[in-house]
Amino acid sequence: MFQYWSFCKKKLSTFSNTYQFELSGVDVNKDDYDKCNIDNSIKKMDDENYVYDFDRLGSFCFISGNKDKCKEGQNFVIVVAAEVRLSPSVSKEDKEEHHTFLTRQQSKEDKKSTTLS
Repeated sequence: MFQYWSFCKKKLSTFSNTYQFELSGVDVNKDDYDKCNIDNSIKKMDDENYVYDFDRLGSFCFISGNKDKCKEGQNFVIVVAAEVRLSPSVSKEDKEEHHTFLTRQQSKEDKKSTTLS
């Protein structure tokens, strides 16, 4: 049982995922997570094999439904993050325009250094 909680600490998930709990747990805010406070739960998962649906991006704090077990380390945070996609590659025209601009800038700098010498 303890290994399950250890495995889940700081698990990274993606938006719209679900997570299946094999043990009872409590979804709490960060302050209650830090204090192992089970009294102000957002949602309780009393049923084994409870499927939790992540409906937003951000951090989700879970603690054991047993306060003593929470204090022993049975708690974890799942961070739901948006998928990061790299932008498409720069077009050939954009590269040429950028190169031309840099060349012009470099030429101006070269002229300045020549006149200052």
